[in-house]
Amino acid sequence: MLSKLQKFAYGIPRLGSSILLDFISLTGGFIYKNFFNLDPVLTGTTIMIAKLVIAFSGFIGGYVSDRTKTKWGRRKPYLFIGAPLLAFSFIMYYLPQYFLNMSDQTVLFLYGAFFLSLFNFTYGILLTPFQAWMPEITEPRERVFISMLENISNFFALAVSVIAGFMIPSVLEGEGIFSLTFLTFLLTVGVLEILLYLPPILFIPREEKHVPLPSLRRALEIVLKNRNYVLWMLAQGISSVGTTILATNVIEYVQTILNVGGFTGQLTFGVVLLVTIMALFPVWGRIIKKKGKRFSFILCMVIMAASLPLTLIIGQVSLPISQTIMSYIFLILVSSGLSGYHLLPYVVIADLAEEDELKTGEPRAGMYTGFNSIPLNFFQALGGITWGFLMALPKIPGKTYSYGLIYWGPVVSLFLLLSILPILKANIDPPLEEMRKKFGRSSH
Repeated sequence: MLSKLQKFAYGIPRLGSSILLDFISLTGGFIYKNFFNLDPVLTGTTIMIAKLVIAFSGFIGGYVSDRTKTKWGRRKPYLFIGAPLLAFSFIMYYLPQYFLNMSDQTVLFLYGAFFLSLFNFTYGILLTPFQAWMPEITEPRERVFISMLENISNFFALAVSVIAGFMIPSVLEGEGIFSLTFLTFLLTVGVLEILLYLPPILFIPREEKHVPLPSLRRALEIVLKNRNYVLWMLAQGISSVGTTILATNVIEYVQTILNVGGFTGQLTFGVVLLVTIMALFPVWGRIIKKKGKRFSFILCMVIMAASLPLTLIIGQVSLPISQTIMSYIFLILVSSGLSGYHLLPYVVIADLAEEDELKTGEPRAGMYTGFNSIPLNFFQALGGITWGFLMALPKIPGKTYSYGLIYWGPVVSLFLLLSILPILKANIDPPLEEMRKKFGRSSH
């Protein structure tokens, strides 16, 4: 078991990497489309390419780290390499104006695609081994708490990214694309990400043993024969098409349709988002423990799918309540579902990997975590290019924005509802405590 300090050391790093990931997810497409003037379909294509890259880097990172033998253990070397490279690629992605002729769409597209792909590649190499570490250093009963710590870090990061994401467009409008404020922000969060990966390196010991691993082909065959794992990947993948569209579109939707502007409005929006999500973490934790992960996943999908079609109404038709109140009702409903949704993946994968290891005696946490990224990111690539085509739809007559800014809600809802179908046939709640007693061994 981990000490209290070690649990926090493991949960803290997600703050830094999640700030980078969330900021790119929220603003990357928006800034390239609206400030760098890259065609929306080309912008969506850069997202698609980058997601395809991370699909394979996550798998490679998981499998190779399973087989890595160093005096620091299997996972730590990837933290040394990945943390600084992630920060570098993040910063460079937002600085084409310092190196390129910005009127050249082809060169701008290639630059954005390269550095966004490098960022995603590095994220897979860094985070897949890091997440595969969890079942090797924790007991099953610790994982929901540790997952909560990770997600608290994630959503502090999301709050920073949301507030910064809404502020940066104003900064770029006022100072231009060579903004010193923007450059300072990029450098600050990049350095922060590197520093936050030091605690697990310093305070968490290497895993206790390195069990000989099977061949890649045999490991893949075993993993893909796990019906519950395959069904989970399908459910998570389908839902991620929708959540990718949501994340990429949210800033433009909030600013253009919900008219949340100015420092006060942007800060309030970020605070409400953060408070709603964090306040519901303990609630979702109790639901997961009492009702199980499958029930919780379905409930999350239903809540969000029922809320998102409001994009057809808010700002489009007259309502008996103000648009501001309606906007915050919309925010609270969607973030309620997101709170539980983002709590689940880490726990599900860790539990399925634990179940496999208890049955076979062979650790495949890296394989389970890494292979999951392949279909997940293929689906996210579909979400990225779908967003691009939605934003390229014609403008609504009499409006300054396209049909895509109101149709995205029902489109996302459709994917969320479809993701329920495979999870209905899956068992993602294995009886790990009973199995540990039966097989008489731990996962590490």
